Amino acid sequence: MKKTRLVPILILALILAALPVFRSIAAEQTVSLTIRFVSGETALSGARFDIYYVAEFYSSDGYTLSPAFANDFLIEGFEDHVGWDALAQAMSDFAEEHGVSPMETGFTDASGRVVFPSTGSPQLEDGLYLVVGHPVESSGSIYTCLPFLVLLPSWDEENSAWVYGVVASPKSGSITPQPTPAPTEAPTPPPELTPSPTPGISPSPTPEYSPTPMPPESPSPKPTTPPSPPTGAASVAAVGAAAVLSAIMLICLGRKKRSV
Repeated sequence: MKKTRLVPILILALILAALPVFRSIAAEQTVSLTIRFVSGETALSGARFDIYYVAEFYSSDGYTLSPAFANDFLIEGFEDHVGWDALAQAMSDFAEEHGVSPMETGFTDASGRVVFPSTGSPQLEDGLYLVVGHPVESSGSIYTCLPFLVLLPSWDEENSAWVYGVVASPKSGSITPQPTPAPTEAPTPPPELTPSPTPGISPSPTPEYSPTPMPPESPSPKPTTPPSPPTGAASVAAVGAAAVLSAIMLICLGRKKRSV
């Protein structure tokens, strides 16, 4: 655990050792911090920013950490300078892990700006501040920024003067979230529809098809040859036979009468 704390301790010590403590600060001047959060020409509104009071400094007595960070960060005299970004990230992680409450919270307006202190809030004290931005969504993308440290007031090397109203523009990065594909579900088969019979009418079953038997073909009847007219000899024989038959019948009738 001791080795883990060494990096933020060294970083903070190196940064604070390089601050221009020898230049006097006007006690009657109040400090403010304006954050301008943009991406290119697009102002990012609704972004949340938290500020933490990290350390106070004096022109002659050195620097004193705020109670929230005093137990894990030490200030010692070092001649080398280490990057502000690494220190800011270390202190931001510390504040999140240990539940350190920010001094003030604000949200960017339509122009992407937020001002500390806000109207009605207490004035900010001179010293070193940690600024932590939170992700914000705009036009389908999520924008983030790294935490950073800012000194109020800040020294302007070009003009050799303190700047009491500091304007900071943190670097923003965007992440476009990929849509989560919907789980593929097997299509539900449509229910089988049973036709409802018409009231009063029983549905007639569909007759099974059977081929109509064809009657067997019967042979065509042969034409009947009409009898040929009798010839002359045949006519005579027929007449004779008729005469014999008539005689027999007469004899029978005569016997019958006698018996009577």
